[in-house]
Amino acid sequence: RPQQRLPPPSISPPLAQAIVPGDKVAIALAAGVPQAPAILAATIEYLSAAGITPSQITIVLPAHAPFAVDKGDLRFDFNPAPSPAEEASSDGPTADDIRELTPERRPPSTAVRVIHHDPSSPASLEFLAADDQGAPLYLNRTLLDADFVIPIGVARPAARRDQARFESCLYPAFADAQAQARWGAAREDVPPPSRKKNRQRSPAKTHPRAPAAAAVQTEPCDWSVQAEHMAWLLGAAFAIEVVPAGNGEALAILAGAAESVRRQSVETYRQAWPTHVPAKAELVVAALDGGPDQQTWDNVARAWAAAERLAATEGAIVICSELTTPAGEALQRQALAGDHAVATDSLPETNSVDWAAAEQLSRFPRQTKLFLLSRLNRESVEDLGLAPVDSAEEVARLILRSRSCIILAAAQYALPSIASENP
Repeated sequence: RPQQRLPPPSISPPLAQAIVPGDKVAIALAAGVPQAPAILAATIEYLSAAGITPSQITIVLPAHAPFAVDKGDLRFDFNPAPSPAEEASSDGPTADDIRELTPERRPPSTAVRVIHHDPSSPASLEFLAADDQGAPLYLNRTLLDADFVIPIGVARPAARRDQARFESCLYPAFADAQAQARWGAAREDVPPPSRKKNRQRSPAKTHPRAPAAAAVQTEPCDWSVQAEHMAWLLGAAFAIEVVPAGNGEALAILAGAAESVRRQSVETYRQAWPTHVPAKAELVVAALDGGPDQQTWDNVARAWAAAERLAATEGAIVICSELTTPAGEALQRQALAGDHAVATDSLPETNSVDWAAAEQLSRFPRQTKLFLLSRLNRESVEDLGLAPVDSAEEVARLILRSRSCIILAAAQYALPSIASENP
């Protein structure tokens, strides 16, 4: 875990030069951003100083993202606009929670809107473009209607890709359900679509109804490049990226031109999170770091991916978490296959919240023993083909019985490597 925090650089180019008073600004906040309330507060305060009133600002959250609000950190009031996805979420802040937040450093108006993206609702989507296969690309309507979009992302490996690929803030998190399903079912062995020369928008403000779910496309595609393509079409030239330090803290906060920020954040992350070990171990214990917003199936997938690199053949992996979210359709379907090595093509074409975990689970050979410490009941863990662990004491007993052990703290961030495999 990184021990030193880097000072956040100044915003370059100055954001104030890119916006004018009266602009509608949308802030797209990725799931799991460290110190998100404080970063949001500082961003809104900066916008307010540049002539943007809070009533012209909307914060858009991903549909499935838990958003833990620390009332001691957030310095302004929200006026949340409920959506079906928001009302259905038990992890997000309630309206009463938000209105009770401390008024210190409060902007002149408190009409900042907070919405959850609903990928299944035509009313919350708008057509952006068509890809090279002719499939329509829809994005959150609030982001498309804004005069200026500020993505606030977190530098970390993508949950369902190899660790050389880093996730995008905007896509597919703020796309339609069909695009999220295509992302879930896609392979990555062909070139990505080429960039369009112009941004295509639907002429009317009403959303053209998305195609039926049966039309899900499964052709391979490089989705990291597709994500950059979507940001380019949207015109999101400015970005804020947070490099995590563990324990819910930020190691670095980078702001400026999107491509430069992404390049710097990935470089900083790779320098901060390498984990070098001399050899693989019989047992790998991988712990998820952070509060409720970090206890997700996506982070379980990241921890599994890191632990897989360090576990010996016929070894065992223990994930230590505070996970409370039940398994979704993807993991349930994968478990019914009865074999960790089942092909991912048989997984559901769905935007299930646990798709990444299901894909990672499918990579493990049958002989790998998988344990899970969580807040889920034992039966639901066993139904997934995992061995439930009830306590830290039980983890300690597993460690004592193993001939060799590696313990990964903040495993969702780790970039592990084996010394014997390096030239």
